[in-house]
Amino acid sequence: MLNRIYRPISNNNNNNNNNNNNNNNNSNNNNNNNRSNNNNIDNNNNNNNNNNNNNNNNNNNYNTKTQIIIIIILINNNNNNNNK
Repeated sequence: MLNRIYRPISNNNNNNNNNNNNNNNNSNNNNNNNRSNNNNIDNNNNNNNNNNNNNNNNNNNYNTKTQIIIIIILINNNNNNNNK
């Protein structure tokens, strides 16, 4: 009779332990997923920053080339006028 009374308590303890383990595993998985998501966000931010920097560099290069061309045209015009 005593065994019958105590056996369910042992089962309950096992169930509780299993539930606790499952909860811990779920919590760990969630933490890992959050870390992974944060890493992905960081990587995306870094990629966006790199893209922005590249775009800025390209724009600066284009603007510099355009200015050089304009200066060459002005010098040529000035030379042409002086040669008249």
